[in-house]
Amino acid sequence: MPGQVVISELMVDPTPAVGLPAVEYIELHNQGDAAILLQRLAIRSGTRRVPLTDTPEDSLSPGAYLLLVDTDDVALFSSLAVQVQGIDLPGLTNTRDEVSLYVDNELSSTVQYDESWYKSADRSKGGYSLEYNGGGTVNCSGSWAASRDEQGGTPGRANSLLGQLLDTVPPHVVAAIASDSGLTVRFDEAVFGELEFLFELDGVSTGAFRVDERTAFVPATLLVGRLYTLRIAPEYADCTGNSPSAAQNLPVLRPAALQTGDVLLSEVLFDPVPGGSDFVEVYNASGNSIRLADLVLSNARQVQRTISTTAILPPGGYFVFTADALDLRSRFPSTDIDRVAEIDLPSLPNEGGTIRIETAAGLTIDAFSYSDDMHAELVDAEGASLERRSFTAPTQEAANWATAASTAGYGTPTQPNSQQADGTTPAVTVELKEPTFSPDGDGTADELALNYRTDRPGYLARVTVFDAAGRPVHTQPRSELLGTSGTLHWDGRDAVGVVQAAGPYVVLVQLFHPDGATTTRKLVAILAS
Repeated sequence: MPGQVVISELMVDPTPAVGLPAVEYIELHNQGDAAILLQRLAIRSGTRRVPLTDTPEDSLSPGAYLLLVDTDDVALFSSLAVQVQGIDLPGLTNTRDEVSLYVDNELSSTVQYDESWYKSADRSKGGYSLEYNGGGTVNCSGSWAASRDEQGGTPGRANSLLGQLLDTVPPHVVAAIASDSGLTVRFDEAVFGELEFLFELDGVSTGAFRVDERTAFVPATLLVGRLYTLRIAPEYADCTGNSPSAAQNLPVLRPAALQTGDVLLSEVLFDPVPGGSDFVEVYNASGNSIRLADLVLSNARQVQRTISTTAILPPGGYFVFTADALDLRSRFPSTDIDRVAEIDLPSLPNEGGTIRIETAAGLTIDAFSYSDDMHAELVDAEGASLERRSFTAPTQEAANWATAASTAGYGTPTQPNSQQADGTTPAVTVELKEPTFSPDGDGTADELALNYRTDRPGYLARVTVFDAAGRPVHTQPRSELLGTSGTLHWDGRDAVGVVQAAGPYVVLVQLFHPDGATTTRKLVAILAS
């Protein structure tokens, strides 16, 4: 009867031994209600198929276990008081192999194991057997795990994992690779279900066919450089029966060949505050979506770091690379963490260096040689990034870079740059967005907002507020480094935090540039009760 006898335990990597003899073994279990003659059975691993015995009367009783070991190793298991059969045991590969059981010369069952079946990084290093939990399909990774027995295995007796639930994680798609004829969709484990009905491409149902147990192919005509969304309905399961609770959506791209200038360096923090991390921001200046995993970052010493992310950068999009994404988010709260990848950046010396974007084939896409004297004068550069002003001006043009505005937190990772130029040369302006404000904490006009615009980066600003009698009630404690545009704020409080009385106030805004240019604006604001 098919399935009456199953492979129930495998010791494929017996060293270093935990408590059992340091030899390989295979265990069989008779799940049926009748004995079976061992003469009917054979085992195979690799190309070798070995019968269990020529003795006609030897059998395996219902519910019993049989331990198969090499003939020379039978004596090592004599103290276990279990049924042992010595055979010319075929070798078992540690990392991945296939073991098959034959009944009456017909294939009865197969176990195709690999290291992931242990479900334990420590126990996969040797000394522990793989055990079947007795539920579901025998050739199912979710039905096997490393033995939990203190000796490292349970040869010839009931498994330590018998009846235990070992896998509750549903399968999911790990890759959708585009070609000129369609998509190759690969799952992280074998899946069961009607795969041809699972897929939608940009909202349109499309057919599919199975390539193997983990792979489906979706025929489609995909335009180069266009980003698509592949939706995978949750009507599939793994061999344990785990099924996803919701559809999975994946970005899909048939990439275009990258050219110099397609991806530009946009912002670099090379001198972080103590405990902080460098970061490098890039911008997609092309008309195509770009797969970032096709790129490499390198420094002046040609130390290369491959970008390890599945992210796809749309046209006009920003993306940031850093060694510590959580630290970046804590120091720059407006950071979009979904557009940040943690990688081991090449070193960026504080005094100056070079950062390059390259393809894996060595084509330089963009490069920037920076120095600390490119930062604004009168500003401590520690913790401040250099921002690119224009994506049409040359990268290496010194005037195309400026210190990120203090009003933007000295950095704008994943966001448009505070010093970004729009191609015009505007006049310096300062104006009130709304002259009346009420600092009562109701969420509406709680602060006075002063919108500014400058003709070039590097301006510093100081704000002083006077009451109707001409007395100063608020002076900004330090000068702000401005961006090319932005907003300054007054919360209606004096230097010790007391909200001022209702009435008119004169706001004096002084802008000065290290080259000597100055601008002064006096504005009248109304603090409402």
